[in-house]
This record gives sequence, structure tokens and C-alpha cells, in this order.
Amino acid sequence: MEEKEIITGDNIFKKTVGKVLKITFIVTVVLAIISFISCNISDNYFEERMKIFKEQLKVDWSSEEYKQSEEKYKKLDNKCDFWWDTYQNTMYCAIGTGAITVVLLIFKFYASKMKIVVTNKRVYGVARFGKRVDLPIDLISAVGTCMFKGIIVSSSSGKIRFLLINNRDEIHKTISNLLITRQDKKQVVNNTSTTDELMKYKELLDSGVITQEEFDAKKKQLLNL
Repeated sequence: MEEKEIITGDNIFKKTVGKVLKITFIVTVVLAIISFISCNISDNYFEERMKIFKEQLKVDWSSEEYKQSEEKYKKLDNKCDFWWDTYQNTMYCAIGTGAITVVLLIFKFYASKMKIVVTNKRVYGVARFGKRVDLPIDLISAVGTCMFKGIIVSSSSGKIRFLLINNRDEIHKTISNLLITRQDKKQVVNNTSTTDELMKYKELLDSGVITQEEFDAKKKQLLNL
């Protein structure tokens, strides 16, 4: 029988996870830049504030000059605190989005190339980390689903997962139907084989080679009675 492709899995990494990865990366860079700028501004205000503080030490605290410098000091203090808080908040956010970006990058290498193709004879494609897979239908023992829109194909050598498959349910149904068809064919072959065996023993019975008791015993054995 000629091999025919039935269905191909649609990997949704580029449509979903890939976009999220790009967004988190851009957000991380922007937050890091804002944090760097705010830290430098805060440092500048801090240096100006310390200069004013040193000048205050040189004048009488009750003088008008001292009062004027005190006002400048307070304004700079507020600005310094604002930019320092901005630096801390953006830095924490940058670290958070950076961690998400790293996780998504790892997930990209793990699942972005995953692909599954189902034909009337086999299931093949690319599994985790780009590992190529080729399984004849006769070697597949079961098929299931898992998280991250995944398909699990089981064989005697273990389980293989294909993740981020948009049409996962359709593929699961297709493979299940192939397994059912294979099982039905085996059942037909077994039934035919059993019938042929019974016919042979019936001929032996009719020809007197075996007794009725022997025929009945063999019949129960073949029919699993």
C-alpha cells in the first residue's frame, strides 16, 4: 500500500510563545535602560546634595544663607529619593522579565522545532531539542494528550512528546483511529486463523483420526472457552 500523509501538526510557537519572548526581551531591555538612567540621575542629585551639605557646615545655621541652602537640600533630597525608587522598581521589574525571557529561551530550544506528521503507515517528525522521530504504526501502543497542547505517542521504547501542536485533538483522533483499524485487522486475521484451524480438526474428526473428546478439547482451546 502506498504511503499517504493524513495530517500534519501545526506548531504554534511562533504565533504565541515566540511573540511573548520578543515582548519580554524588549521590556527587559527598556526597563534596564530606565533603571540605568534613573540610577545615574539619582547619583548626580546625591552629589549635589552633599555639596550643599558641605557648604552648610561652613556657615552659621541661623544665617539666611543656611536657610536657603537648606531649601535646596530638601528639594534635591526629594528628587534623589524619587529617582532612587524609580531605579529600584525598574530594576526589580527588569530582573523579573529577564527571568521570564530566560525561561522562554530555554523553552524555545526545547520545543520550537517540534513537528508531527501522521501517515497511513507511520508517525514521524521532530521531538524535543530537535530530535528526529520515526515510528511505524505497528510499533505504537497508545496515544494521549498532555499540557502545553501536547501529544504523547507511546511505544515499547518509551513515550515521545510533541508540544505546542495547535491541532492536537485532530491528530490524537487520527492516530487513535489508525490504532483501532490496526487492532480490527488483527482481530479479523486471528478469527480467520481460528476458523481455519477448526476446519482442519473437523476434517480429522470426520475422518476418524481424532475422537469427539479431542476435537471438543481443541475447540475450547482455540476459542478460549
